[in-house]
Amino acid sequence: MSALSNNNSGNKHFVKVIGTKPGSDEIYFTENKKVDGRWINEGKFSSLEGNFKGITFNDKTITVAGSEKDIKEVNILISNGGEEFQLTGIMQSGFYRSIVNTIASVPKLGLLKMTVAYNKTGYASCYLVLNGQDRPEWALTWAEQSKMIDVTKDKKGQTVATDAEELITKLVELVSKVEVDTSVAEIEATASDHLDLMQEKDTFEGVDEPAKELEIDDDLPF
Repeated sequence: MSALSNNNSGNKHFVKVIGTKPGSDEIYFTENKKVDGRWINEGKFSSLEGNFKGITFNDKTITVAGSEKDIKEVNILISNGGEEFQLTGIMQSGFYRSIVNTIASVPKLGLLKMTVAYNKTGYASCYLVLNGQDRPEWALTWAEQSKMIDVTKDKKGQTVATDAEELITKLVELVSKVEVDTSVAEIEATASDHLDLMQEKDTFEGVDEPAKELEIDDDLPF
């Protein structure tokens, strides 16, 4: 089964990550749920794990500060304890490109664990365990990624705009080749057993600092 799943089950927990933008002081997963007709964020979790079920991508146009912006939404699908979870982000963010780049590094994926934290230099990071393997390699190195990103800088050498569309297209192509490993037994514990309560200011030692030109402060409402 291809990683580009079309699973449209209506019984999903919708999850997103808070704290990926520069200047944030806390990072965590939270569930986005509708209560009394309005969407709220509920809970704070540092980790999310389960059986990988695939990835979907959607092209959208949103309005930011009065201007329209085209984005590519990414949805990472997993199951845990008989429940389905969908982590949603945008590929215009280096944070989510890194997650997709890591998943794209394996030919087949069964068990997936994602843990969010700030690395030792303060950047938002997502540490993945794929099929029980710690610290898997990326499909594309920093050098390979940088060749697919157009960076505009001002006279002071500061990055003012980043265009990663070529890189995004390549990552979607690579991750589409990852197969969902259906031979792995489904996690039987309840989903809550695999969502760790957020610890105060988690940090990872030894996580590489991303090059500044590969980061994007997109100001998008995610």
